[in-house]
Amino acid sequence: MPAVILVDKTLCEGTFSLWEDLPRMTDEGDLPDSPSVASYRRYAITGSGVSPLRFPPTPGAAIKSNSYSHDENGVTTELPDLVVAMMEKRLRKMETLKKETDLLPAVNTGGEKTAEKTLLCWGSTLPVCSEIAEMERFRLVQPVILSPFPEEALKQALAGTKKTILVEENALGQLQMLCARHGIPVDHAIHRYDGRPFPLEELRMRVREVA
Repeated sequence: MPAVILVDKTLCEGTFSLWEDLPRMTDEGDLPDSPSVASYRRYAITGSGVSPLRFPPTPGAAIKSNSYSHDENGVTTELPDLVVAMMEKRLRKMETLKKETDLLPAVNTGGEKTAEKTLLCWGSTLPVCSEIAEMERFRLVQPVILSPFPEEALKQALAGTKKTILVEENALGQLQMLCARHGIPVDHAIHRYDGRPFPLEELRMRVREVA
């Protein structure tokens, strides 16, 4: 299934060194037994919601992708029973994905991990927030998986905090909206949306104003 990696302007314009020996995911998951099975169904209904995956060109198999309502073969349909079955399949897929992401470190913590004041950040605000957390002796919390949202892990990382200050480089408060949807309160939100990263001293001053 597709995965979306969120990046921002600062990350896209930055230059970094990569290590070639980083671990890579190699498990292709549940594949059909034979690559030449003519009855291959791209959207086969399964208990986990995840269908067996093949890539074109696979001899003897028709592999279709369809963003419209479709049957197991990928053929467009408006039959109510099929539409419902496919929607329920996608919902099961989300449940399966959440079980998998729950096994991953979905939330990072740093700074003073028992501090009563917390900087909550995501994306490229992490380095500057890490410095400020060390300077001000704040707790630092950073979710690294946003969908499925790591609600329980984030609540656990924020447990005991009395003031949460969220730092975001966007105008709408995207992480703040996600937190609100999952019952996670944010006391103050600091935004910057001119396309530039937070300078250390500016962000430190704004944090102190609300801390």
